[in-house]
Amino acid sequence: MSDEQKTILVFNASLQKETEHSIDIDGNGEIVLTCIENGRFIKFPAGTTAEQLKELLAAHKESNHGQVTQEALDAQKEELISKLAS
Repeated sequence: MSDEQKTILVFNASLQKETEHSIDIDGNGEIVLTCIENGRFIKFPAGTTAEQLKELLAAHKESNHGQVTQEALDAQKEELISKLAS
């Protein structure tokens, strides 16, 4: 068996784009998809089938697309403070 990490494209709410995610199953049998770019992960219940996972990932993208993240708000705040202080 190959040690090469398999990845799939998954919508990353923080980055607001689809990114490569590694696929793993943890000690509880949960499916863990971890973003290669920023390390954020999404967990799905043990026993989730491939078809169910596809549906869950589509729902995840739909509910998170266009979301304004706390990181984005913090960056805007820091930029504003920086420009006001100079």
